[in-house]
Amino acid sequence: VDLNVSRNNIKEIPTEISRLTNLIRLFLTDNCLESLPDSLGHMPTLIKLVCNRNGLQELPSSLAISKSLTDLKFQDNCLQSLPFELHVMSQLKVLNLRGNNFDGKMEEMVSEYSLPELFHFLKQMYYAVKTNVLLLSAQRLHTIPGIVKELENLRQIDFSQNLCREVLPSIAYLQNLSDLNLRGNKIKDLPFELCLCKCMKVLDLGENKLKTVPPCICNMASLSFLWLDKNKVAEIPQDIAQLEFLSFLCIDYCRLVDLPSQVRMFQRMKNLSLKSNRLVQFPSSICEIRGLQELNLSETPNIFVIHDGIHMLEGLVSLIMNNCSLMRVTTNIGFCTSLKLLSISENTITNVPSSISKLTNLNILNLSRNKICFFPKVTNISVLQHLNLSYNEISTLCLEISDMISLTELNLDHNKISELPYTIAALKNLTELDLQHNRILSLPDAMGDLRKLIELRLHTNRLTSCPPSMIFLTNLEVLTLRGNQIATPPEFLSGLENLKTLTLGKNKQNELPSLDYELLFQPKNDAKEIKANHTFSRLQSENGHSSC
Repeated sequence: VDLNVSRNNIKEIPTEISRLTNLIRLFLTDNCLESLPDSLGHMPTLIKLVCNRNGLQELPSSLAISKSLTDLKFQDNCLQSLPFELHVMSQLKVLNLRGNNFDGKMEEMVSEYSLPELFHFLKQMYYAVKTNVLLLSAQRLHTIPGIVKELENLRQIDFSQNLCREVLPSIAYLQNLSDLNLRGNKIKDLPFELCLCKCMKVLDLGENKLKTVPPCICNMASLSFLWLDKNKVAEIPQDIAQLEFLSFLCIDYCRLVDLPSQVRMFQRMKNLSLKSNRLVQFPSSICEIRGLQELNLSETPNIFVIHDGIHMLEGLVSLIMNNCSLMRVTTNIGFCTSLKLLSISENTITNVPSSISKLTNLNILNLSRNKICFFPKVTNISVLQHLNLSYNEISTLCLEISDMISLTELNLDHNKISELPYTIAALKNLTELDLQHNRILSLPDAMGDLRKLIELRLHTNRLTSCPPSMIFLTNLEVLTLRGNQIATPPEFLSGLENLKTLTLGKNKQNELPSLDYELLFQPKNDAKEIKANHTFSRLQSENGHSSC
């Protein structure tokens, strides 16, 4: 049944209309309606509702109850907003809202957005009312919708990865806002009114178009976490020292050449990241932030030396200074006894000071890609688990390596090591050992004691054989022996039941290793993956050796 009462002077639709249980289409165009009854959402057969050119101020949220409505038209009315509950109307195929009184952003959304996109927005608004959290990330929005200001209790807004160029001053209405994520937009400045959000604790402005730090930030007295990374900021204002509760500051990938001396006022600062800037030296003011726990100055190629004043950072837990052109490590590093992670790779360090042995809490030490000639005296750091000395000039390992009883990962690849000490057997917790690209001639029998080993990389050395004791490495999954001088495949290979990756290419063997070939040629899902680098493709060359 269809009902068409268009072009009358109807001012009200009676609630009793819901009694028309067979009504399929209802036409109410060109009347004087300012509202619709809630009962419309309870009509089980109604699939189409046309109410163009009236004076509707709002739509009943009860429309969302309907499971049958697929076509709604409310063109040329006086609507200023939509009920958020409409987001559940997944069956809706047509929604015409043109010619209403929506604000600029809402008008753009109802005219340009697809129904799924519009309903996603309404869904986020609906849950924002209930949770005080609004998630509008990656919605192609140009500004935060004005309707947001009506959510007075809103605590968190995620507006990241949009197309926003400015933040409207109306955001100041959100007096309870404490977390604002504007990352990945095109913002060049912030309205001063933003500092009126007195509860603001978390502000993410990373990946925008900022050239200076917006003045309003220095007046956010409660701010604790601030991201300014991946902008064009070249200077930090002195007034930033007013942020006495700031504990996290990230200004990575900017254009800073120095830090103001006022930085020392950040006595609550725990984490400071200044990666990839244009600093010309280690900022001395950092050394006066006594509570600092994490510091990242990586990819700042003009620092050259770590400031001697670092000894004042007794609570420092993590120091990362990769690719800083460091030529030496100050002996005062030994006073940073709380350090758990020290990464100073990709520098030109030749010697590691003995004072590093005082870092008894060190868990991770990365000294890779330097010019270190001698194995550093870190052997008495009994809690060290990860040691990376790859790409250096080390030729000898000291016997005291056995003191590293907690070590689980040891990277010594791309050095000049010719032999391993027998004391390596003491590293009972070792799961990964990388010795590729060295000059190792033989392995000690003690290798068989490293029974927790999962990955052992020995390729590109000068090995002629492997000790039979390696048959006890039953947890081994990766073994690389490619590019050595091995003439006979090791007999123990057949006993390594968990082996998944084996490389034997570019050796001198003239026979296949003893393996379970029935298992090897099982269907791919069940078989072990044996990578022999073409060793099996051609076993003998003209001189009787493998061609690999």
